Amino acid sequence: MPGSSAPAKRRKGRPVTSAAPSPGLSPDDLRNDSTESLIARGAAYARAYDRIKSDETTLLRNIAAVLVCIRERCLTEDGRPDWTGRTNEYRVEAGRVYAEAGIPRDSADSIQAAVRYHVGKIIREYVSAEELSDYGLKALSPMDSHREYARTQSALALAARIEADAAPTTVTASVPASKKAPAVKAGKAAKEALATPAPEVPARAVADHIRLTTGAAKLLQQLSAEVIASMTDGQRARLHDELGVIQTLAASLRRETKKHRSED
Repeated sequence: MPGSSAPAKRRKGRPVTSAAPSPGLSPDDLRNDSTESLIARGAAYARAYDRIKSDETTLLRNIAAVLVCIRERCLTEDGRPDWTGRTNEYRVEAGRVYAEAGIPRDSADSIQAAVRYHVGKIIREYVSAEELSDYGLKALSPMDSHREYARTQSALALAARIEADAAPTTVTASVPASKKAPAVKAGKAAKEALATPAPEVPARAVADHIRLTTGAAKLLQQLSAEVIASMTDGQRARLHDELGVIQTLAASLRRETKKHRSED
C-alpha cells in the first residue's frame, strides 16, 4: 500500500529493538559459516584474546617499573627513596605519566588501579626485606599474598561470628556517672560511652570479651602501610579518624584492666 511502511521483521523468540548494534560480529554475520568454520573462527579469536591479555600484563608491568624507578628518584624528607609513593614530588611526576598519555580520566583511573598491583609486586622484588620493613611494607610473595588474603577473610568471618554470638549476651548495668568512661567521637558522630561491667557477669560474656579482643587484633594486623599509601586523602582521613576511635577505646579498656588487676 502506497505511503505505508512494511512491518518490521522479527525472528521467532527475538524481539525487534531500536538499540544501536554492538561492535563486533552478530550471529547473522556467521549464519552461512559451516560448523568447522565457526570452530576455527572461535579458536582464532580465543588465541588473539589470550595474546592481547598477555601483552596487557606486560604493558601494565612496564608502567609499574617506570613508576617504581620514579619513586626511587623521589626522596623523602630523610633522604630515602620514596618506595611508598607518598611524597608530593612523586605524585606530581606519576600524574604526568597519565596526563601525557592523553587518555580519558576514567581510563586512567582504571589503568592506575591495575598498575598498583604490579608496583607493589616489583617493589617486593627490587627492595630488600629489611628495607621494606623500615617502610612498614610487607615482603610477601604472590603465594603469601594469597594466604594473607585468606587470613583477612577468615578474620572478617570470625569478627562477624563473634558479633552475632555476643549480641544476645550483652550485659548492661546501672552505675554512677563518675564510673563511666568518656564518650568517644569519630568525626561528627558520637560513639556510645563505655560502661563499667556489673559485679556479676555471665561466663559467656567474659569469654565473648576475650574472643572479641582476639578478633579485633587479627583484623588490625591485616592493615598495611602499602595499602594506606594507595588511598585517597579522604579515605586516609576517614581511616585516621576510625583508628583514633579504636585507640581511645582500647586505652580506656586497658585502664580498666590495669585498675582491676592492681586491686586483686
